[in-house]
Amino acid sequence: MTKKTPPTTAADESEHEPSVASAEGVSDEAAGDQTGSDIDTGSESDNDSGADIETDIGSFDSGDDDGRLTLPETMDFIACEDLAARIGAARHTELEVDAGQVGFLGTLCLQVLLAAHAQWKRDDAVFSLTNPSTAFRDGLRELGIPETVFDS
Repeated sequence: MTKKTPPTTAADESEHEPSVASAEGVSDEAAGDQTGSDIDTGSESDNDSGADIETDIGSFDSGDDDGRLTLPETMDFIACEDLAARIGAARHTELEVDAGQVGFLGTLCLQVLLAAHAQWKRDDAVFSLTNPSTAFRDGLRELGIPETVFDS
């Protein structure tokens, strides 16, 4: 006669498995509860990204008077929020976006530009992307977007 055992769950297994800390000779109590907020990601001096954020965001040149927005060299996640704010502030106006200085085009910034272009079309307003750099065109191509997407 075969003895049947009930299926185990991950919770059941964790009760019987030693923790990583225990396996290394440190008691569970000494290891502490390591949640995402408790994990040390480096010293204060290692995390100086605040200055970089200011520099990247500050590199936008928006001529609010003339309806022109010059994109920065790095169009990454950090630049995204400011890009969206500046474009949003120009809604219902003619907007020319100069992409001549772009050296890197990230997905999120491209999404902001595509959404703005679509919104301007719905609003029956003029949105033009001018002077796309080689890196901007390469970024479009790498993301599978035709270079003509901003032409209409």
